[in-house]
Amino acid sequence: MKGIVIEKEKQTELGKIWAFRLQKALPVFFFVYVFFLYYSLLSTPYFTDEEDVFFGAYNVIKGQDIYRAFLSQHMPFSYYFAAPIALCGARTVYQFRFGIYFLLTWVWEAAFLRHRKVIPSTALFLMPLLYLTILKTINMGTTMISDHWQGIGLVLILLEVVRYADEKRITWPCVLLVCLGILLSLGTSFASAYSLLCYFLTVAVIQGRLLCRGWKTDEDDRKKQRRQILREDLRLAGVCLLPFVLLMCWYAVSGNVENFYSGAYEIVTQVYSKYTGGMGSDPVGVLWETPLAYGKYLLQTVQNLPSAPGPALLVLLSAGGLFFFVIRMGRKSPTVAILALLAAIYGGMRNFEGFHGMAYHAQATAALSLVLGMGITSGRVVRLRRRWRWVVWGAAGTAALGLLSGFVVWAGYNLLYPQILLNRTLRCEERILDLLTEPEEVVFSC
Repeated sequence: MKGIVIEKEKQTELGKIWAFRLQKALPVFFFVYVFFLYYSLLSTPYFTDEEDVFFGAYNVIKGQDIYRAFLSQHMPFSYYFAAPIALCGARTVYQFRFGIYFLLTWVWEAAFLRHRKVIPSTALFLMPLLYLTILKTINMGTTMISDHWQGIGLVLILLEVVRYADEKRITWPCVLLVCLGILLSLGTSFASAYSLLCYFLTVAVIQGRLLCRGWKTDEDDRKKQRRQILREDLRLAGVCLLPFVLLMCWYAVSGNVENFYSGAYEIVTQVYSKYTGGMGSDPVGVLWETPLAYGKYLLQTVQNLPSAPGPALLVLLSAGGLFFFVIRMGRKSPTVAILALLAAIYGGMRNFEGFHGMAYHAQATAALSLVLGMGITSGRVVRLRRRWRWVVWGAAGTAALGLLSGFVVWAGYNLLYPQILLNRTLRCEERILDLLTEPEEVVFSC
């Protein structure tokens, strides 16, 4: 009997050792997992905006300025993020995608390493899986364009806001992740401004409540708290604004500010909005037009259930997860909950259907993952109950099988894809401009 007890103790100790080793290896497994999820999208169709990003990156490594030597209606950082891939020799859409998958996997990995101790791994594993699964159901949703970067950037900020609501501290890791999130969102799509405004208002509400509670303490504690909040806010603002200040200084020196304003803002609000039913043309009207459009989008999704049950159910599932997430957040602060909901909705300010809805779907699926992986009650992170854990992993496994379908078939084909040089002859826009303008005619003032 004593031998049996000793053997059980050895098995228990061995189990703890293996659990410790698996926990240490989890970040490596997460990296491989996310990269293969992305790789399953490699063979999906691409279109003009994706080629635009890669062609712009190719011009950047040649020392040319965006908006001067290269006509663009996008924010500049998507080109800068893709530039190192072009520098490594990528010349086809699939080669660029492969490099971008690698970069985005590191972004997800940074979020995993940052939050793994306070957010259950179940939620963190579900986020990229659910997001990429729903992107496969929408038109051009798997393309690596600015809308995709924007969605991931807003997810980074959502996670930091959720964590700040519990910890009430802005640490250096938080500053760096928020800065990265802003570069990925606002730096690649001006439409992110509304979602970012909601998130920063959320933080302001939390800090305002902290200061109001501080009046119940003595004067020294109030001063200490005010200094801490001010110091953290200044540090966050300084780091996040620095890349944009440097960019604008360079554009000012090179005489590119007017071209930047015309390309990144005027074309989007005055021209491109005509292709999205007018959404985004009125900066103030967006504040109420977008929530109304979201309601119509959900109603249309319900009506599409009989004809397309799979995609419609995924959309309704993520929307339900978003609303349930907001309800749980609302137990602590209704204001914070409403602002978080608006931040997600404004991610679809240009459109909720097709690739323009990527930013909304990214935040909605992240909220759904948090709901499935944890609860937000009384300021504590509560792990998913055991009786639901297998249900969650079963659903995740089913989604993974659907996402990875066709992976083996396409693997060899994509790795051996023929080398097609990306050059100006492939640019339809360039040929059109050549036909419509004279040789020395100025399109943008330089």
